[in-house]
Amino acid sequence: MQDNVKARIMQSDGKYVRAECGDIAIDAQSRFYAEAYANAPKPAPVNDSKAVEPEKEKKGFLGWLKRLFRRKKK
Repeated sequence: MQDNVKARIMQSDGKYVRAECGDIAIDAQSRFYAEAYANAPKPAPVNDSKAVEPEKEKKGFLGWLKRLFRRKKK
C-alpha cells in the first residue's frame, strides 16, 4: 500500500523528514479501519419481549427493611 499521509523518510543521519504527499493522499489507517468496520460481525438484535421486569416494591415492615439495606447502583 502506498500510504503517504503520515509517511516519513529516514535520512542518512538517522533523522526523519516528512515525505511529499503527491497528487492523491492515501491514508492506510483510515482505509484499514473502514474495511475492518465493514467486515465486523453485527450484533444480534435485542428481543425486548424477554426483558425482566423490575421487582415491585413491597409494602410494610419487610419492604421497609429491604429498601433500608438495598445496595446502591453505580
